[in-house]
Amino acid sequence: MTQLKTHYADTHQKRLFQVKVAFIVAGFLSFLLSVYLYFLVDEQQGIYVGLWVPSIWSLGALTLSTETRSS
Repeated sequence: MTQLKTHYADTHQKRLFQVKVAFIVAGFLSFLLSVYLYFLVDEQQGIYVGLWVPSIWSLGALTLSTETRSS
């Protein structure tokens, strides 16, 4: 029984880490896209996409805080 709990805890921690990395990568890619748009396409589109970064990271923080409280 103890091994099962340990396995579940390890799997759960790995899953939380994967979700955290996914949100960080999504925010960083959004940042890169916004810089590209701002300098090479259209400033307004770059600013608009740049606003996604804090939104993505806020969603990630909310998702992860809810997940950690429920476990």
